[in-house]
Amino acid sequence: MSQEQDREVSLERLSGQRPGPADLDRRQRILSRLRRFGPGPAGWYADICTLLDEDLPLRSTGMLVSHLFRELESALRDVLLPDATRNDPTRDQRHLFEVKGVLDWLGIPTDSPAGKVWLAEATKLHSYAHRVRMEQTPLDEAVRLRLTDLEDMLDVVLDRFETRYVTVLQRLETLAAVRDPSKTDVKLLVGAFPQDYLTQERFFGLLNTPGWLPHLDKHGFFSTPPAPEPDDEAGTVVFPAWPASTYLVRMASVAPAVVSAIAERIPSTDNPRVNLDVTELALLLSPAEAARLVPRAVAAIRGPYLIAPDRYAQLAVRCAQGGHTEQALAVMTALFAGRTARQPDRRLRSPGNPPYA
Repeated sequence: MSQEQDREVSLERLSGQRPGPADLDRRQRILSRLRRFGPGPAGWYADICTLLDEDLPLRSTGMLVSHLFRELESALRDVLLPDATRNDPTRDQRHLFEVKGVLDWLGIPTDSPAGKVWLAEATKLHSYAHRVRMEQTPLDEAVRLRLTDLEDMLDVVLDRFETRYVTVLQRLETLAAVRDPSKTDVKLLVGAFPQDYLTQERFFGLLNTPGWLPHLDKHGFFSTPPAPEPDDEAGTVVFPAWPASTYLVRMASVAPAVVSAIAERIPSTDNPRVNLDVTELALLLSPAEAARLVPRAVAAIRGPYLIAPDRYAQLAVRCAQGGHTEQALAVMTALFAGRTARQPDRRLRSPGNPPYA
């Protein structure tokens, strides 16, 4: 669920530099919707477009685009699969069975153009993505026409999914209610749900048990804090909230040892909202555990952006009360040292809120 990676996929890459069937508006629409599924699907699709559009000196472009689309189709199927189909033990022609289940859930007739294309691909994707004897697999006109049909199918499927997204959130609520998650539950979270910010926010906002902490930690959910997003034209900086860190704050008094260990491993960031969350959870820990988070608090104070400095002062008080005077002094020294590295001429804002003065 990395917001950093998601922003790396730019619509500018979908320039449609080759004439022909490329439809820039459609591609932009598809890419925008694929971002909801995660940086992987969005990136795979962007690379498919690059391979289709650019005159690259490659002899196996046909195989490459087919392989990328196979991974993209598999990821979409994992997320779109209704529970009834997912839990059905049917193994015969499983791929076709799952595609039919998704089409039925989305309300797309199997005899519609999109339905026909997806069902046809379900029987051929594997062969398209692999070599044919020792032959080359160039990007010929047949491959281009096939990819055009697949893009049309994607456009229809993703558009229909927009109307079904509330069902995904309902499934997410059921999963978040599990107090002691199993490997199967974690596998569902990682592979069967969109990985966008909205899903992240919903899932972490619903969690009220520490049982998920070790599983989420193992799968890297606490390893990618969002960076500040400067807008040079507007002269503002957006500080994205990080649902993962707000969940840690809520769990700090419930599972302090686990939360403390996770917080120590969170990569450093210039996002003051994330840094403030870490400080808030430190205030809920024992003085000894809070003292171990002082180095990152000092780094945050010395960084380019700082909000709620009084909370950092409270961290110093917390450390001092526990006898950790060296750590308390380090925090207060950083607060009083001045903010020469900060950018005071920018207006700072959070998504959905007015700029900070």
